[in-house]
Amino acid sequence: MVEAKKKSTLMWNALALASVLLPALLLHESAWGAGPAVGGGEDQPHRVVIHLNSGDEKVQRGTLNNITHLYEELGPQHRTVELVVHGTGFRF
Repeated sequence: MVEAKKKSTLMWNALALASVLLPALLLHESAWGAGPAVGGGEDQPHRVVIHLNSGDEKVQRGTLNNITHLYEELGPQHRTVELVVHGTGFRF
């Protein structure tokens, strides 16, 4: 009985800690990319990885449109885009 109570207490302590730390981490501006760029400014290149795992033609066209918009907005000298394809996206 004592061992079960210890495990229960440890579980609740871990949950309490997670319920405090997780929102704090998620609300911090750097978690969403709103903080200052590390070691650079506007000249720092953007690195983007896009994941595609759908065989739906609309989704695939949307992915290509997103890549096109990145090229148009950032220019080829300021961005690197990698497309990762899994599952039914291979029919792309």
